[in-house]
Amino acid sequence: MALPRPSADTAVVVTGAASGIGREVARELSLRGYNLVLADIQDAVGETADQLRGHRVEVEVHQLDLTEPEARGKFIEAVQSGPRAIVGVANVAGLISIGRFDKLALGRERILVDVSVSALHHLTGAFLPAMQARGEGAILNVASPAGVAPLPYLASYSAAKAFVIYFSTALHAELKGSGVSCTTFLPGITKTPLAYGIEETKFLPDWAWSLPGFHEPSNTARRAVRSMLRGKKLGTAGPDAWLVSLAPRYVPPGLLQPVVRVAGKYAFPGEYETSGQRVRAGLEKALGRIGGAGHADKPKSW
Repeated sequence: MALPRPSADTAVVVTGAASGIGREVARELSLRGYNLVLADIQDAVGETADQLRGHRVEVEVHQLDLTEPEARGKFIEAVQSGPRAIVGVANVAGLISIGRFDKLALGRERILVDVSVSALHHLTGAFLPAMQARGEGAILNVASPAGVAPLPYLASYSAAKAFVIYFSTALHAELKGSGVSCTTFLPGITKTPLAYGIEETKFLPDWAWSLPGFHEPSNTARRAVRSMLRGKKLGTAGPDAWLVSLAPRYVPPGLLQPVVRVAGKYAFPGEYETSGQRVRAGLEKALGRIGGAGHADKPKSW
């Protein structure tokens, strides 16, 4: 139950490959000799492919909107009728939305659910039968520590990632003995476009990423691919994400939710602005205290 060795007639699908963890997962796989099928809505997925072809692997590119069932269907059909058998799927694509649900744009919330839940579910189900028939393969589903408990001000994101955790964990158990694995991966807070605020303003100051518990996408992706290669049930970006994964076992929801609620009110006072400015200001203030006065005095670069 692990990702089989690379070969000329096989490939791995990676979604969200235009940037962030998805791009780095694709890079890690290419460095190990895996041919790739990259999927993303952004034009930059082509740039990722051009870079990875330098690793002497075949890279197929599909630019599509994963929220559209018809687009997903055409993508699946094209890949399955292609020259290479799919022996791995890395569902990395996703986005985040922060704030009170009733104050957020419903359209964006639905996109979040479509990408994080519907697309992941669809692609997993579509490519799984062929892997089972081969008796080998690996699925990597990227979740989040936010999915281990219902979190106020992250309602849609938390619920979507909870689905990923429960679905992937159950599927891993169902696949035992089949030669195919399904790994749930918890990345923690990683420096990617996902961790940036709305309208492409930065969610955290640059210096914050050097603090413990904050991860670079390259390191996160390396751990994710290792987990996929080994067919692990659960992989994490580091001790911080692993500790958070234990929270539901040892921290009652009645205690956890009030803490998050207080933090949310601190980040979203007044009218609970959804632009991300309040939460960024609150995080910078808190991180400034952690990092010392020298960090707090550094100029803001959002």
